[in-house]
Order: sequence, then structure tokens, then C-alpha cells
Amino acid sequence: MTVLFDGCAENYNQQYDTFNDFNKVNQRNKGWFPAIINSDAYDLKNVSYLDSLTAFGSFNYVENNFYDSIFVSPKTKRIEFSLFEQKVNEHSNRKPNWLINWNTSSEHEFETIQRKGFYFCIQINEKKIYFVLYK
Repeated sequence: MTVLFDGCAENYNQQYDTFNDFNKVNQRNKGWFPAIINSDAYDLKNVSYLDSLTAFGSFNYVENNFYDSIFVSPKTKRIEFSLFEQKVNEHSNRKPNWLINWNTSSEHEFETIQRKGFYFCIQINEKKIYFVLYK
């Protein structure tokens, strides 16, 4: 089990190997992650910034059905990939190196949505979800 907490004045980093590791943390720390994370999630990463109430994150998953249902739900607002990219670029100096690499990825690999303050980008062939939070 690897759990990394790195707190300082600028940012707060969290990383969990498994959902069980993530599930053990307190609700305040979970608040920087979206509520859509299911028990099959792993390699959960997040870096958050209190000064701008912004967070970047990602996680991998095993089962498609749960996340596919979220991305097609009527409660979900579909967005263009360019809007997700714009939200990331608004704080590009804070973008972690593990977030999407624009130079090696094509927007056609992704589906993007907005839900409850989060902007999501799912890379289906990799079973990976990236997210940006703006409060």
C-alpha cells in the first residue's frame, strides 16, 4: 500500500494504490476527488490548491459498465474536449506531469463531461479517467 500525503503552502498531493486505501481517508481529503469513484478504482492521484480551489486528478478502473453509465446519464452534461483542455490550461503552471499529455494524445481518444463542479475526461481504451475541479 502506497499512500502519499504532501502538504505545503502551495499544494496538497494525494495518491492511493487501491480504492480500499482511498476509502480509509477522511471526508475532507476525499472532497478533492469526485463522488463517482467506484470500488474497482486504483492508482488514484490528486493534487489540489486551496488558493484557487482547483484540483487535478486521475484514476484507473477495471469495469466499464459503471463509468459508461455515468458518461451517458441524463444528469451528465457532455462537453467538448476543448473545454476540458481549457480548464486544465487555466492553471497550466500547476498541471501535474501525470495528467494528459496533449502532445501524445488525440482528443478523439476521449469523451468529456461536466458534473458537479468537475470536468471529466475518460480515456476508454486505457480505462483511465482524468478530472479537474473548479469550486
